[in-house]
Amino acid sequence: MKVFKKVTSLFLAALLTLSALAVVPFTAAAAENPTPDATWYDANAKTLYIDNLEDLYAMLEVGKADGTDNAPDFAGQTIVLRTDLDMTGLTWEHGGNLDFAGTFDGQGHAIKNFSPVSTAQYGFFDYVRSDGTVKNIAFTNVDAQLKGYSGVIARATGYEGTNGGVLFENVYVGGKVEVGSSSAAGFVGQHGSYAVTFKNCVSEVDFSLASGASGRAAGFIAVGNAGKTATFEDCVVIGDISTVSSHSGGFVAMSTGNTLTVSLTRCVSLVKYNTTSHGAFTSFNGNSTVAYNLVDCYATRTNGRILNSGGVTTGAISVKLGNTNALTIAAGTKLVNNETGIEAYFETNGGYLADNASATWTKDTFATAYPTLANNGWVATGKTVTFADGMTAPEIMPESVADMLTNPATVSYWQVKAGTKENTNDFRFVAKINFADLAAYDEVGYEVTVKVQGGDTLINKQQITTNKVYTSIKAGDDVKLATDLDANYLIALSINGFKNADTTYEVTITPIVKCGTSVIHDADHTVTGTITGNVFTQD
Repeated sequence: MKVFKKVTSLFLAALLTLSALAVVPFTAAAAENPTPDATWYDANAKTLYIDNLEDLYAMLEVGKADGTDNAPDFAGQTIVLRTDLDMTGLTWEHGGNLDFAGTFDGQGHAIKNFSPVSTAQYGFFDYVRSDGTVKNIAFTNVDAQLKGYSGVIARATGYEGTNGGVLFENVYVGGKVEVGSSSAAGFVGQHGSYAVTFKNCVSEVDFSLASGASGRAAGFIAVGNAGKTATFEDCVVIGDISTVSSHSGGFVAMSTGNTLTVSLTRCVSLVKYNTTSHGAFTSFNGNSTVAYNLVDCYATRTNGRILNSGGVTTGAISVKLGNTNALTIAAGTKLVNNETGIEAYFETNGGYLADNASATWTKDTFATAYPTLANNGWVATGKTVTFADGMTAPEIMPESVADMLTNPATVSYWQVKAGTKENTNDFRFVAKINFADLAAYDEVGYEVTVKVQGGDTLINKQQITTNKVYTSIKAGDDVKLATDLDANYLIALSINGFKNADTTYEVTITPIVKCGTSVIHDADHTVTGTITGNVFTQD
């Protein structure tokens, strides 16, 4: 892997250049699933590496090799993802037999645009068995249609294993999920017969109901139905469950089985939910005894329920904010949807991030307002979350996850000057680089399309990349510093030859990074606009 050359400054005359090309009709090839390449798989190796989509799809094939539960489940092995992967337009289907009992380590990379096949009853895996670990991975821009008891990462956890535990650590799931029958979740559809632990995890999923469906939803676990423990440490749910069926919950939805203990430490619910039939943290229904332990947890103030129990006789409930304040509700207390004492306790002890209005703290004052979270690695991302009733507050999450979501390049500045040909202009675009460790990528750059408005395509998705980045860029007397744009480094691009008058061009510029043969598009930060004469107008 190449190491980036970090140069002090750059004179724009020496930039990578795109000139107007011959007319090329715009075409977009249909995406096809890659041909699996399983040369990386060794049943006896302790560590296995995935470097591209072909490798990823080989994992799919290896894991469901004979279509039965006897297929390899990677027990005792670690699979390391060494690049971001973009699954735009690709299908993911494993027939419900992809069981995983090893460690899947994303090393901070992202699987973008993940879409399990329509109405599937499974996600990225079928089961994550006891002993299984998924860590350091972001599933971004998910678009899933799930039925049965299903989740984006796994249909279920546990049921087989030796040490009795499943671990998710530094994992992000974000996007949208359409819920069909039964229940669906951002992480796991069904809690199995072993303990499951979530550390530094974020669910940012917007749920909706399929036509005619009545399913429930939860950010992390859709159904907790066994006599074990679901433990959450430094986790946050941010999405929307407001339109799905009753007894949906921010972290965990309904329970249909035995005693279940839900323990949440330094967890935050920013979820938008139906305040009469859902729970900000959990919501259970059925003949179950559920024990809750909440320590230093926070929610939005929505006149709704922290826990929604649907008339279930609970186990012991313990709520603690800070070291000295504690609320205990004895086992056998029937909440009957009114949560006596819990709502008042959160109100009195500062457990709400907002109070039927917008939060007063900002990104800069977050650490002062919530030191318990800040001292345990939480940060405000700079984004705003809108809750039920129109309330807003800055988005917060564990820093380890926020770092994974940092976009590699953002186009943020451009300059125009007279072109080298008569009656033309040249436009220079500068992208800021938002991460300090560039060694994770081989090259950074842009993908560019230029069209005559209403006419021909002049440049069609041409990619320009470099392994050099800069702390400042100079053009004549104009100097742009990386620090001016709140960035570590800058890269630049010049597109030459725009006519001064009479022609309007449509320009699309998408930041990209290259990892080996893989190209990852940062579609969220695509810049589109028009150029007429010497004016660039961004859409």
